[in-house]
Amino acid sequence: MPPGAGKYAWPVDPGSLHSPYGLISELIPSGSDVLDLGCATGNLALALEASKDCRVLGLDFDRDAVSRAREKGLEVVETDITAQPLSEVLGGRRFDVVVMADVLEQLAHPQRVLAQTAQLLRPGGFAIASFPNISHLDIQLMLAQDEWQHSATGILAEANLRFFTLATFAEMAFAAGYQVTQSGHLSVPPLETEVLDQGVRLRLNPAQVEKIRDATAGLPHTTTYRYVVELHPLAMEATPLPAGGNVESRTPAKSPGPPSHLDFIVITAPGRSAQLKDFLYSLVGLAGVVAHAIVVVEDGAGTYFEKIQELTGKYQGLLKTTLLRSEVEPRTRGQLFNLGLAAVDGEYVAIADDMTMYYPTFAQRLIGRLAGDVSLSVAYGRAQVLIGDFSEAGFRARSRGIEVGAKFDRARVFAEPYIPIQLCVVRVADLQTAGIRFSEGLADAEDWAFIGQLATRLRLDFIDEVVAEFRNWKGDRPWDPENRPFAAIRAEVLGTLAGQAVRMSAAEVAALADRSLAIEASERREQETLRQELTQARSETARLLHSRSWKLTRPLRRLLRSDLPE
Repeated sequence: MPPGAGKYAWPVDPGSLHSPYGLISELIPSGSDVLDLGCATGNLALALEASKDCRVLGLDFDRDAVSRAREKGLEVVETDITAQPLSEVLGGRRFDVVVMADVLEQLAHPQRVLAQTAQLLRPGGFAIASFPNISHLDIQLMLAQDEWQHSATGILAEANLRFFTLATFAEMAFAAGYQVTQSGHLSVPPLETEVLDQGVRLRLNPAQVEKIRDATAGLPHTTTYRYVVELHPLAMEATPLPAGGNVESRTPAKSPGPPSHLDFIVITAPGRSAQLKDFLYSLVGLAGVVAHAIVVVEDGAGTYFEKIQELTGKYQGLLKTTLLRSEVEPRTRGQLFNLGLAAVDGEYVAIADDMTMYYPTFAQRLIGRLAGDVSLSVAYGRAQVLIGDFSEAGFRARSRGIEVGAKFDRARVFAEPYIPIQLCVVRVADLQTAGIRFSEGLADAEDWAFIGQLATRLRLDFIDEVVAEFRNWKGDRPWDPENRPFAAIRAEVLGTLAGQAVRMSAAEVAALADRSLAIEASERREQETLRQELTQARSETARLLHSRSWKLTRPLRRLLRSDLPE
């Protein structure tokens, strides 16, 4: 570890969510065995023992800091975690949680140390890390005036050797065998950090500052000062803790066998090479699966096809790709997807689009569900919606929208296109046995009709986890005001499913019956309420018409030629 680690001896309030230590403490279940890497003088460890009844072992190389921590009654080992394997230092001890508070950025090779920590966790254990955010607007303002100056602490602390954004940290963590399952952050407004001495060293004029602010408007990371992330080993099932639960409720995944083969069918058209590039990159990062991208190029002239050939060639050795082009014109999306289906050679298939970025655990989560229950044919999850802009430099998010994906309801499939096809993984053998293909005659909603076919013949299951993100997703095409009225599209989709028997379990039929009875009961209650209100209104009207005040105002109504009754 670098010199000066002992100076990180800040006070800790475990109940405050306005400090990294408070956010870290919030994530740690009571009674946990905790390893605190880079514990400094032990303030965090002491707070965890006092407020959460945790058992904490600290590691630090700074002799003075270790001495001060031991004076507080803490168990601390003096060691340089970059010079000796952690397994040797700890002699086989295992922990529920490993904490790395502002440590990894101080290491020349943080990935190596992070990878070692996964071997120190008990089944169901996890890690927590905090780190400063290098993409804060103050850093951008500093660079805009051609500066790079370190400070005693903070984002550019003298001890920091590595610098992270949330995305680059997640990539490093994935390479070390972890996935980021959740993140929190602490925000500091621009020109209020130590980077430019709270604005004292700012030399840019107001117009220049405003231009930079406008370019980053709506991006939350520009005000994020520090991130706190929860990390789970990729080989573990990272299920959320119930309220008041303990880490033993997190169970390890089954021992992985040979990786499954998952084919992705994606259509690309001229002008969308930048989106396709990002999509393919997300497939490279998938864990526990051999991914195969089947790219169907919609290009009659052929020049775009050549461009995509060049693009996919850059992924050689990283990702298996198959390039296809339809010779049929005019083409429907159903025809293009069927062309891709004919090229499928894996165990599972996903119908994708170039606006979807798949998270590293997408395949593990969904294929794991299918592998655990052979009666299931389709598994799907949720997606986070990001709104932003595309350019040659890539996608730039401006805001987050709602999460998409909901529990499976077979009847609802035929009412609205509520299951995004991009979030589904389908068992290929079941798809072929059922003879399911895309409807080639539909101009719209071919994906909805495809989901409808899956729902009529196969068994689907919903995994309540975010497994992908949609970029600039506006909902299913049938709801788009640019398209024909939804009722007409729905009728056309249902027409493709006419005559097909819907496979439903007794429980689903009973649920539909209960839903129908509940609607009827609700309608009866509403009708009874309306009858009572009407009876009351008639009674009040009769009382008014026979009242003394109504009789006294009769001359006035005549004078005004009112239509009210006499």
